[in-house]
Amino acid sequence: MKKLILLAAIAATTLVITACADSNSDVVVGLEQRFEDLSTVSTENSTNNVDNVGNVDNMGTTEPFIFPEDLDTDNIITITERFFVNQLFEVLLNHQQYIGRVIQYEGMFYTVSWDDDFFIVYRYMSCCGNEQDRIGFEVTGDFAPFPDNAWVEVTGMLDTQNDFLVLRVLDIEEKAERGSAFVR
Repeated sequence: MKKLILLAAIAATTLVITACADSNSDVVVGLEQRFEDLSTVSTENSTNNVDNVGNVDNMGTTEPFIFPEDLDTDNIITITERFFVNQLFEVLLNHQQYIGRVIQYEGMFYTVSWDDDFFIVYRYMSCCGNEQDRIGFEVTGDFAPFPDNAWVEVTGMLDTQNDFLVLRVLDIEEKAERGSAFVR
């Protein structure tokens, strides 16, 4: 009986601490991962125009992104489906260590309709009930958009753009075999 009461208390505490979000939210980690202070972001490998107060100025530019000549494409960080959430959060939490690195993963192509921004995402059960958030990186570059939910593999360089983390596409291709749309 004591074990049952302890288990119920732990479950109740967990629910209170995690505080469920709106049930129909579509949170894309790339959209929510804003930097409060750009001066903490390493721009050593970035080609963004950053002024002396940390403001990024590349909105409205039509110039194509030029990858660094010394880009290390031999040491690709592969984010796997099985450990997607853990590996993604590792990159997000320690983004300074990953800016300028090449990352590769598979997922669903997703278009944010109000902005025409593109993401490669998985569905993620974040809290309670049937809440299914989308998590993944925004992808930018010279590629033709895929239909939403197309299964693609993307390889790109992690960078910052307008105070967001983005994956600048080196290669993106549709895959015939789909992975799991949901990750834990």
